[in-house]
Amino acid sequence: MLRTMLAALFILSLPACSPLPITQLPPDTVIISPPADQPMPPVRDQNPYAPQPGDKALQRDAIQVSNAQIATTSSLPVRITVFFTYTLPTACHHLRVAISGPDSNNRIDLEFYTLVDPNQACIKIAPGPVSDGIALETLPAGTYSLRINGEKLGEVTLPESSSFDLPYEPQPSDAVLVRSEVYLDETDILIMESYPVQIALLLQGSLPTPCHALRVAVSAPDAKNRIFIDVYSVTDPNQICIQVLAPLNSTVPLGSFASGHYTVWVNGEQIGEFDS
Repeated sequence: MLRTMLAALFILSLPACSPLPITQLPPDTVIISPPADQPMPPVRDQNPYAPQPGDKALQRDAIQVSNAQIATTSSLPVRITVFFTYTLPTACHHLRVAISGPDSNNRIDLEFYTLVDPNQACIKIAPGPVSDGIALETLPAGTYSLRINGEKLGEVTLPESSSFDLPYEPQPSDAVLVRSEVYLDETDILIMESYPVQIALLLQGSLPTPCHALRVAVSAPDAKNRIFIDVYSVTDPNQICIQVLAPLNSTVPLGSFASGHYTVWVNGEQIGEFDS
């Protein structure tokens, strides 16, 4: 059974009702306000618009960019994503986004432009707007300034990983503890209403004693998009503890995933599936 929960996604955006200022932009770039009903696009884990070796033979041309936004994921590692909507001059043009930085001032520049084959015959009709998102490479903690074609889009601060509460992650000190089982009565996949979509795992059941600590080890998806999760408990063998079961009701964030269909396995058994 899939449950839907609300989750927060930190988004920095420029006002949707006002066009971005263009006084500092190159003459071949126009930034316009977005369509009011434009949906959020799917995020790309890599930059599909990176410059290519054969681009030197093509002609650089104009581009329209709108609805540029900065977002950060709530999962680890925290990543910056830039969402945008663009309109190509013709169907023969190809979008390019060259990403540089961060520099010594933590400035990241995104250069948007289009390329076209000057010898290709093409109908001079602009296609409709297209929305997309690009996830930047994992960056260390700090405050970063993002610019599109020289115009400041916004700033975002990435916190230290230690500031995130991951109480169930295996710890180095576990080596001196005794591993035990967890009695699971119910497991469930939770899909958060956020962007990008965040996935969490609900665990309900019991720990062997109140002195046992929950551990959840999550493996990255394999080639078949299977996510294997090892759920167990650890305890100090020298600690005196009352021998009664301790109730367990925990939600474990799994983060966001690239587009695809995934199955989730807990302690060797498939407990559900989801689409990202």
